[in-house]
Amino acid sequence: MAKVLVTGGSGYFGSVLVDDLLAAGYEVKILDLTRDTSRDTSRVAQYVGDIRDNFLVEEAMKGIDKVFHNVAQVPLAKNKELFNSVNIGGTKKRA
Repeated sequence: MAKVLVTGGSGYFGSVLVDDLLAAGYEVKILDLTRDTSRDTSRVAQYVGDIRDNFLVEEAMKGIDKVFHNVAQVPLAKNKELFNSVNIGGTKKRA
């Protein structure tokens, strides 16, 4: 079965997706600002940090076949620089 990374996997939508992926037999890693303390860490590897941290993303991506990107800043935050750096910069291919 494929190995997948779920960014934003500790949030509501990400955690629902993680549950569905685990039930389908996928090997799952999570990358999020917050650790999911309710999650069985023997079944899910968790990487805690910012999607804009290239080193962290590279570490989390090792061995990954697919990425489900659920990290996002919402426009309600009204910080355009943060919105762009997370939503656009956080999805750019690293050099």
